[in-house]
Amino acid sequence: MLRILPFALLAPFASAMAQQPVTQPPAPIPVSTYDHERDAPVATARRIRATIRVDGVLDEDVWASAQPITRLTQYDPSEGQPGSQPTDIRFLYDDEALYIGARMHDTLPATARVGRRDMGMSASDWLTVIID
Repeated sequence: MLRILPFALLAPFASAMAQQPVTQPPAPIPVSTYDHERDAPVATARRIRATIRVDGVLDEDVWASAQPITRLTQYDPSEGQPGSQPTDIRFLYDDEALYIGARMHDTLPATARVGRRDMGMSASDWLTVIID
């Protein structure tokens, strides 16, 4: 009798499942055609012997000699599409540091946001540098 009991409990469920209509799996969600591996710009850092003053002003002559990255893409709202504003990023290094200089233009005036330190800043403009 113990051998029949498990089958007897499963039989009603198997019968009910057999009567359910077969449905197609949901359609795949479209993803971006932007290929991060193939389309990402490559930066070249220039070695310098000059002194860089970290003050937010890129007025040292060595910045002009650095190779700029200008072909950047959006993350939001149109991932992979060209940036909507001109941006110029340059990299320099010496024995002590890696210097990243960026000029990020915007047609709208700059505004200051006040918020908690752990608040999301997705509504702001931002630049992410990933060193791999």
